[in-house]
Amino acid sequence: MDLKKTILLGLFMLMSAAGYSQDAIQQISAAFRSADTAALELLLDDKVQIAVNGQQQLLSRKEAGKEIALFFTKNNPSGFSVIHQSRKGQSQYMIGRLDTESGGFRVYCLISTDKNRNKIAQIRIEKL
Repeated sequence: MDLKKTILLGLFMLMSAAGYSQDAIQQISAAFRSADTAALELLLDDKVQIAVNGQQQLLSRKEAGKEIALFFTKNNPSGFSVIHQSRKGQSQYMIGRLDTESGGFRVYCLISTDKNRNKIAQIRIEKL
């Protein structure tokens, strides 16, 4: 393979990976914006580290979904925006601001990619 084809292939793979990770960030953002616990649960890893206002737990996907649903019943979202996102190797993270009727929250999600599937490994939600 000549150098030109190798560079083009590399650029294509890089753009595909960037688009794929952007889709995960968009899905997570949409789920937080609309309090869609089912959509978030689909993106969760088998075991998820969850911290809500400093109370940290390691939960199964189902338990984490219930914890997030409980959070949303107490804090009805009115908006969500991504503040920062970055990627390193097979991991990426997103920091967002969740506005609710009861105030603002900082949301941090650590996302790992395994077998071409993005999985949320950690969620932190902190009152601003």
